[in-house]
Amino acid sequence: ILAKARTGSGKTAAFGLPIVQRLKRGSGPGTRALVIVPTRELALQVSGEIASFREGERPSVAAVYGGASYGEQFRRLGRGADIVVGTPGRLIDHIERGSLSLSALEWLVLDEADEMLDMGFIEDIEKILSASSPDKRVLLFSATMPREILRIAERHLGEYRSLVDESIEVEQGLTDQIWLEVHERDKLEA
Repeated sequence: ILAKARTGSGKTAAFGLPIVQRLKRGSGPGTRALVIVPTRELALQVSGEIASFREGERPSVAAVYGGASYGEQFRRLGRGADIVVGTPGRLIDHIERGSLSLSALEWLVLDEADEMLDMGFIEDIEKILSASSPDKRVLLFSATMPREILRIAERHLGEYRSLVDESIEVEQGLTDQIWLEVHERDKLEA
């Protein structure tokens, strides 16, 4: 599936709920779903949201991203994570170190694909797609559809269906936005 939908339209639930529903029926060996996101903040957000869809501890979810301890990520992956949410660079590190195998992968989701393109992750995404099971289902979610995204879809999705969210964005008039300036080392905790 190639889906174009604006940020905040419920994309995580659109892919997370069906994956959790299917994987809770029984766990096979290895990682069965992989969600690739552009930033560590999004990796934490998406993994937390997917975990909130579960009833109990299954399927297990692990977030892997740069700037965090390898040790803890090795432990999570070593225990057998059914769903892994991660950033391209750290996912490649784990694949190359042998701590993440994608041979049993059933689902691969590219979330915020246009942002990953803007951040220069296309080669990393191609590498991850090539290292994964050929029998997987691929879901690509993006707010925009640049030509490079369509090329990836043509190369890796095979026959696919395009879905476009054409709903009108609702203005959030009662929302106040603020920001805090923090040191880089304190960013994640803040």
